[in-house]
Amino acid sequence: MKKMILSVAAFSIGVVAFGQQTAPEPLLNGASETTTNISSDVDANVTENYQFGNSNKVRVAQAGTRQSVYTSQDNGSGTGGNIARIMQTGEVQPESGVENVAEVKQSGTTNGVQIGQQGDLNLAVAHQGQDDAGSEGNVALIQQGTGEQAEFNAVEVYQNGKNNFAGIQQTFDRSSAVSIQNGDDNKTIVNQNAGPNLSDGHLSGTSQLGNRNEFTISQNATPQSGGDSGRNAAFGIQEGDDNKAKQIQNTIADEGVQGETAFINQGGDTLAGPGFFLDNDGAANANGTNDVAGQLNDLDGDLSVAEAGSYGGEAVQMQTGKMNAAEIHQFGSGSVDPNKAQQNQSGWNQEALIIQNSNGNPAGGNNYAFQDQKDDNNTAAIGQNGFNHKAAQFQDGKRNNAFSVQRGQNNLVSTEQYGNDSRLETIQNGSDNRIKVVQTDGQSAFVQQNAGEFGGPGGNQANIYQTGSGGDLGLQVETCDFGEMMDIDPITPGTVTVPELCPGCN
Repeated sequence: MKKMILSVAAFSIGVVAFGQQTAPEPLLNGASETTTNISSDVDANVTENYQFGNSNKVRVAQAGTRQSVYTSQDNGSGTGGNIARIMQTGEVQPESGVENVAEVKQSGTTNGVQIGQQGDLNLAVAHQGQDDAGSEGNVALIQQGTGEQAEFNAVEVYQNGKNNFAGIQQTFDRSSAVSIQNGDDNKTIVNQNAGPNLSDGHLSGTSQLGNRNEFTISQNATPQSGGDSGRNAAFGIQEGDDNKAKQIQNTIADEGVQGETAFINQGGDTLAGPGFFLDNDGAANANGTNDVAGQLNDLDGDLSVAEAGSYGGEAVQMQTGKMNAAEIHQFGSGSVDPNKAQQNQSGWNQEALIIQNSNGNPAGGNNYAFQDQKDDNNTAAIGQNGFNHKAAQFQDGKRNNAFSVQRGQNNLVSTEQYGNDSRLETIQNGSDNRIKVVQTDGQSAFVQQNAGEFGGPGGNQANIYQTGSGGDLGLQVETCDFGEMMDIDPITPGTVTVPELCPGCN
């Protein structure tokens, strides 16, 4: 199995793209396998521990500043069952709780890592499985921060094999987390909660290569009183089939300040397809002045992007606040195991983009895309390539925009806009497609069917309903069956239990 590697360069791209602060070094440098005294204090705490064989246990507790721990547990017979627990404590002050480092490396199966760090500028790294294809059932739990004594912390988790679990929790502000899993049936949970003190939010990146993997990223931030906003950023890459991804972001950005950014790519191994990455720079979205993927390449540009292709994926993004941007890419060329994407945004000046089956093979299809935006000045865009796709857009508020492009046959799009100054542009490039449009108060709809290279004998249908304020056409608006909105089941957290190392010892 090839590895999906989230490189330092790629991570830097993510930092720039999301407008986020740089994470503390040495993020993504990996386990050093050596620990040196990096403190100016010759009495600083340093631990270097090696255990060979199976069912080993190590517990390290340090109090101070610029402390270092490196632990290697190498299973001699291939079983594993090793446990490492590290706690580095201290309030943020010159003599305590700053720039601590903890690294753990484990091989084999059913290993456990638990790392707790308090203070600022700390780094926690967990490697489980290494290059061992038989590794499975490992658990890594990492917690950083306490109260207002925590910022600029970083976490890295690397797991190879199957049935692994990574749980990361970071409190207070401006921390970064990366989880990389190669194998099947792995799970990651990231919970980042930023407080109001100098809050710039958090940054999280997840990469999973394999089938039936899942990740959930939850980010919360509260802006300072009269200060900057909580700018959370999350991105996830999944390559394989039947994977699930969920990103939840809650914050309120000040006017004119970049809000949250969420990105999911299922079926590709890149951060974003060429030319599609959203950049919500805080400019007003009213009256179509913004650019959401070139408003889908000026409607019906070539949506082809070469990607590996994955099937049966589910992606959900939920954002609350202002100036947010959400983007989902799903690539698959088959006619079975469709991909599903859902975006829910509540707030002002937000952008949402979904691209599905965009790999130049129109034979695939059956994908589903749903966008729900509430409040004002929002923009939604969906691009689908293939057959039998469904796209649904719902906007409730003023001065909203909706764009959609479908290339193929037997596709269905339904767009509903409620509020003043609404605008819709949609193109279906092919035959036997259907469109339903409902607009109240402000109305402006551009609809084109049977266009371009996929044009055929026709057989398209368009149902358009428009009313002014308080208007009633006296007609029954036809409904379209798009199924229930998705709510990916929550992931069950893993646990690590460290027995007493020496029962009965005083």
